[in-house]
Amino acid sequence: MLSDRPYMRNPLYSAESGRKALTLIIIINVVVWFWTHIIQTPGSSTLFALSLLYPAAIKDYQLWRFVTYMFLHGDFWHLLFNMWGLYIFGQSVAEELGRKKFLMLYFISGIFGGLLWTAANWNGMIPVVGASGAVFGVMLAMAMLNPEREYILLFFPFPVKCRTLIVVYAAIEFISQMSNSRTNIAHLAHLGGFVAAYFYIRYACSKLVQWDPLGFLDPGAAARRNARPRAPKGWTIHKTENKNFDARRGDDVPRASYDSKAYKEGFVPPKEIDRLLDKISASGINSLSPDELQMLRLARKQMKRDY
Repeated sequence: MLSDRPYMRNPLYSAESGRKALTLIIIINVVVWFWTHIIQTPGSSTLFALSLLYPAAIKDYQLWRFVTYMFLHGDFWHLLFNMWGLYIFGQSVAEELGRKKFLMLYFISGIFGGLLWTAANWNGMIPVVGASGAVFGVMLAMAMLNPEREYILLFFPFPVKCRTLIVVYAAIEFISQMSNSRTNIAHLAHLGGFVAAYFYIRYACSKLVQWDPLGFLDPGAAARRNARPRAPKGWTIHKTENKNFDARRGDDVPRASYDSKAYKEGFVPPKEIDRLLDKISASGINSLSPDELQMLRLARKQMKRDY
């Protein structure tokens, strides 16, 4: 039943909590930008100075800057592109991971991006600001969780698969960094976000991984992840009659029969609820159709009435 599922009881596992975490991050970034660039009070100038990241401050043990620099942006366009990218790629990631894991992904990517950039510029004096490292980490997570999702770019009006997009972005960042071109873009922070996100998703969210960018280094990894589990002693695993059955999509799962009047009044049968929750557990809430999402909402209301 609905109340028996831990990810339905605990808000940390819900799609709604993930969306709220994403929205909160965007709001904080926008508010900080307005305060430091539009309002420009003495306090906002002090906040900016104490929050940006540069090696001399880290040498003085001001370690909080590895976090605070992510909420500062140089100008409006810097803020806009970072928040737009976070919104576009972060929606699905936040819904699949939930609040706790999404925030861990975001901050681990941003902090490691700052660490990598600081290590490479240890004797430099130029500061770095921006959420780009964290955003690039979210982008990689999106590609690993939903590699076949397609996007249409502004300057390339054709659908591009998410994993292809990420490979291109990573290549551009790597080439830009190796070219030693003098720009105001912290390419190492972006690459650091990629690296941190890869290891976090690969090991902390391994059951959700659909594409491993480094999978070619270990050809047997995919086979091991998809291997049929062994039955515990005294138990038997029954095979489905349909060889084409795919639990991740919920194919061929029999739908419970119920009359439309009861459904319209907000009643969803227990078997139908279990089917929806099994589908979410296997492939995430984004796998649900609009009708199934509506049924899930009705089921939640139904549970509240029952209890």
